[in-house]
Amino acid sequence: MNTALPMPVKAFLDRAAADDAPAVRTKAGRVRWSVRLREGLNEQKVQQWCAQASLLDKHRVAEMAGGWMLKEPPYEAKFQRPMFQIAMRIRYGLEVGPAIPYVSVQVCGARKGDGTACGKALDAAGQHALACTCGGHSHHRHDACRDVLGRHLKPLVTSVKFEQFIHELAQPDEDTGETRAARLDLVVQTKVGKALLDVRVFHPLGPDGRKAGKYTLTANEKDKYDRYPTHKDGRRLTNATIVPIVVNTFGAVGEKAQEFFQPLGNARELVDLVSVMGVYGSAEKVLSVHSPAKIPAAPLQAVVRDRAVRAVRHPQQAGAAEPKKRVAKFAALPAKAKAKAKAKTRGK
Repeated sequence: MNTALPMPVKAFLDRAAADDAPAVRTKAGRVRWSVRLREGLNEQKVQQWCAQASLLDKHRVAEMAGGWMLKEPPYEAKFQRPMFQIAMRIRYGLEVGPAIPYVSVQVCGARKGDGTACGKALDAAGQHALACTCGGHSHHRHDACRDVLGRHLKPLVTSVKFEQFIHELAQPDEDTGETRAARLDLVVQTKVGKALLDVRVFHPLGPDGRKAGKYTLTANEKDKYDRYPTHKDGRRLTNATIVPIVVNTFGAVGEKAQEFFQPLGNARELVDLVSVMGVYGSAEKVLSVHSPAKIPAAPLQAVVRDRAVRAVRHPQQAGAAEPKKRVAKFAALPAKAKAKAKAKTRGK
C-alpha cells in the first residue's frame, strides 16, 4: 500500500480489501469496484446533506424507513386515495394542505375524554395531528394495524386470537385493591411456542417537529416489557413470550418484531405490511384531523375551502333568513284563489 495516498483513499482501499461479502466480490474473488465507488458516493452525499440540513430534518430522517413506498396497502384496510400523497409529504416535511382534497380547518377539533375539544392550532406540516392523543384517531390506527396483521399471520401460524385477557400478567394494586388487566392484541401459537403480540404505532417527534418523549423504537419496546412483566419474585408467570410490534409514523419497525417474523418464512413481507399500516394509518389520522367529516359552526372559525378563506358564523349572527314553508304539490287552493278562478270562468 502506498503510504503517500490520502487517508480517506487509503481507508477506502483497506475496507474494500477486508470485505468478503458476495455483494462486493465476484465469483473469482475480485472486488467489485463499481459497488464500492457507489457506496462511497452515497456516503459523500449523506455527509453533504448533514452539513446543510436543519435540525428538524435530521430528527425526521433519523427515525425513518422507506420500504413501504414500493408496497401496495392491503385491500382490507380500505385506505382512501389521498393517503399516499399525505404520507409522502409527511416523509419529506412538506405542507399537507395540497394533498387534502376538500376542507381544511385551522384548529384541532379532536375531543378529549371529558368531551371538550383539543383546540390547539394545526401546523402546516401535520406534526400536531400526528402527535395529538385526543379523540379516537390513534385507537383506530392501532386497531387497523392489529386486525390486518392478525389476518396475514393466520396462514403462517397454528392459531391467532384477538384481544385476549392474560390473567397471569394481571397486576393487582395492594393500595387501591384494583387490578390492572393485561389485554394483549394478538395471541399467536407458533411451532416454537405461544407469543403475546402487542401493537404500538407512535410518532417520534413532538408538535414542534423535534424529538420528544420515547421517540426511539427501542424505548417503546422496553415500555411494553415494563408494562407486561413476565417474572415476579424470581419465578416466571407465563410460558408465553412478549413480542412488542412497534412501528413509527415514518415506517420504521422495531427489531423485536423483525426477529419474531424471521422464522415464519415471510419476514420481509410482514415487516413491510406493518410499515405500510403505520404510515398509511398516520396519514389517515392527519386527514381526519385536518379535514373532519363534520365542522361545527363557530364564530370566526377560519375554514379553507379550495384555497379560499371564509368565516363560519352562527346562523343568528349571519342574519340567515327564515326558511320558506313547504307547500304540498296537490294542496287545496285558498279561498281568494278559488274566487278569482270562479270570476274568470264567469267572464268567459
